[in-house]
Amino acid sequence: MIDGRRTVDLASARVLLSNDDGIHAEGLGVLERAVSPLVGEVRVVAPERGRSGASHMVSYADAIQLRRAGAGHRYMTDGTPADAAIFGLQQVFEDAPPDLVLSGVNHGLNLGDDLFSSGTVGVAVEACLQHVPAIALSAYKGQQGISWDTVESCIPDVLRRIAGFGWPRDVFYNVNIPNLPYADIRGIVAVPQGRMDHAASFVLRADQDPRRASVYRLRHNGGQGVREGESDYSAMREGYVTVTPVRVEITDRGVLDEMKEAFA
Repeated sequence: MIDGRRTVDLASARVLLSNDDGIHAEGLGVLERAVSPLVGEVRVVAPERGRSGASHMVSYADAIQLRRAGAGHRYMTDGTPADAAIFGLQQVFEDAPPDLVLSGVNHGLNLGDDLFSSGTVGVAVEACLQHVPAIALSAYKGQQGISWDTVESCIPDVLRRIAGFGWPRDVFYNVNIPNLPYADIRGIVAVPQGRMDHAASFVLRADQDPRRASVYRLRHNGGQGVREGESDYSAMREGYVTVTPVRVEITDRGVLDEMKEAFA
């Protein structure tokens, strides 16, 4: 513990990996390769298919299956990312909770407003709600894909820094990695979550087939209309790996105090 923050000794840590892109996603494989040499033990539980945008959805009252996904402690579930986290925390690590939960690496950034819809973040939320240190990791996906070599090279330093700094109660960390050669990464910075100021994060687009005129699809707007100022968006544009502390206790205390006075 450091000033009330819970630190993690990576060398002996028992770590749960999960994601929202599915058990066969390249980002999960990259995370497993990068993390395994640093920690004591790794176990994996992930959805059997991609569940992007699932947020912290749980399959309440539905029947969910957990099946092996290869050798060792690798499993997949037909549930959501949050379901996978619950299986990992309560069944795959049934002897004792893991020391750390890592979610990702997501195939695309999770900045600003994206935190509210991200299944990658949903895994970290569930871990945090169960009082287990957690990090959600995402990578920029450009026209040429993702620079996985850069991602794999960045992960060890990110983990060491966060594990040494520690987790306050009710806080997890959201990490985003630029799509740049590793030599061009400018560093790792702690920044606040950004906000959309003049646009929605997701917009409706009509199906291009005129025979399906009543069919719409959701499209991400690519970060247009972002509020100016220091944020994960601006630091990402400048070539930094971003780290944002996120609280699961989300009461606005300032407004609450005003309301108590107004309602008295």
